Amino acid sequence: MALRHRTVCESPEPAGAPEPDEEALIAACRAGNRSALSTVLGEHIAVLERVILKLIWDPTDAEDVLQQTLTTAVECFPRFRGDSAIQTWLIGIAIGISRNHARRQQRRSERAAAPSSVSSEIATAASAEETAHDRALLERLQQHLSKLSQKQREVWVLHVLEGRNMDEIAIIVGTNRFTAKSRLRSARNELRQRMNADPALSARSRGGTA
Repeated sequence: MALRHRTVCESPEPAGAPEPDEEALIAACRAGNRSALSTVLGEHIAVLERVILKLIWDPTDAEDVLQQTLTTAVECFPRFRGDSAIQTWLIGIAIGISRNHARRQQRRSERAAAPSSVSSEIATAASAEETAHDRALLERLQQHLSKLSQKQREVWVLHVLEGRNMDEIAIIVGTNRFTAKSRLRSARNELRQRMNADPALSARSRGGTA
């Protein structure tokens, strides 16, 4: 089966086996032990929530995707081989469900604005000053990000905002390192072109005002 058609339940390729002291916990999760599942998912829920919100933007929709991710993880744990990091596997599930959500959203009108919580994440990544003018510029940046393809935005978010390396990103999104780097490069190029063509952002980059 081609990587681009990997289902959300399929375990990614090896990325470092779990530590020995995790094996018993993983085995318990595979067996459906609720306490073990609660422990494992609880350790990673904050990361999942953060990544999903950066991809989905709408807090209500992001919460739905998060719940679907957790439900799918519980259902799929018996098929988790344990040859990759649990967090990597969980984020891969979240990415798959986020893609399904994005396809549904394509039939709806574009959202006028993204939630302020995402603005703060991008503000941190861009080291922007917390001023009303900067927040307005960040909202423009978010609008440009929304124009990227889902796969471009995935690698951009995981690398730029989450700081993950390309090897792990390739595993998460279900492709090879070369393709992941290509998506990141095209995302950066397209985002740069859009920003340069935006009067407000291009004026800011030249030190002027909109």
